[in-house]
Amino acid sequence: MTQKERRKHARKDVLDTFHVFIAIPKKGSRKIYLKDVSEGGVGLQADPEDDFKSGETFKCEFYINPSLKLPLELKVCRVDPGKVGCELASTAGNAYKAYVAFISLLDQLAEFVD
Repeated sequence: MTQKERRKHARKDVLDTFHVFIAIPKKGSRKIYLKDVSEGGVGLQADPEDDFKSGETFKCEFYINPSLKLPLELKVCRVDPGKVGCELASTAGNAYKAYVAFISLLDQLAEFVD
């Protein structure tokens, strides 16, 4: 079974025009940028000093832009050099609905990207 076949949700690259990032209040105010998103989770561009551990759950602020953020809870599923894969720990509530709407927007805008 390939990695793609195991996925529940298709990944979408985050468009460079969106500077989407998360901030983890308990780890400080550093911006952690995203590599990709899906309805089930996110791929983070991580540095070794971020010290993510597989199985760790944390609350974060998902920033679509500097003034628009969604409170989400993520669970670390995979830690690789330079990248951390996280799944959404909760899919209930308005923040998750807004997150899914953002992913839908990425789909709609993809055809207009140069």
